[in-house]
Amino acid sequence: MSPLPTRIYGNVSVPDTPLITAALSFSKAHSTPTVHNHMIRSWLFGFILASKIPPLSARDQELHSLAAILHDVGLDPNPTSPLISTDKCFEVDSANAALTFLSQSSEVDEKDWDTNRKQLLWDAIALHAVPHIALHK
Repeated sequence: MSPLPTRIYGNVSVPDTPLITAALSFSKAHSTPTVHNHMIRSWLFGFILASKIPPLSARDQELHSLAAILHDVGLDPNPTSPLISTDKCFEVDSANAALTFLSQSSEVDEKDWDTNRKQLLWDAIALHAVPHIALHK
């Protein structure tokens, strides 16, 4: 994967792609300010930590960004939101919402988001709060 353009956000260097910008807007539209800010802090903190761990430099930074920015959108405060189900936990709703976001975004190049990459995004979000399950993946 070629290097992504970057920008400084909250004094942290992060990737800057149209898809990440769209995810930031999607997150803000489907979150309370507190939850949105939490997701942004998670994104920034993740990039700070990854910069200190050399083996993580090879990770998919766009996927990392989307997973962090969208990981709690299943907590959408709108009770009629199409992102919220009545039968799933918010982690699964968040993971499903991330895939919905990808399918609806005009910024997605389908050749860049194959089934495996989408599954990684879904797994990262759905399993973020249940590490004991993620260990079995």
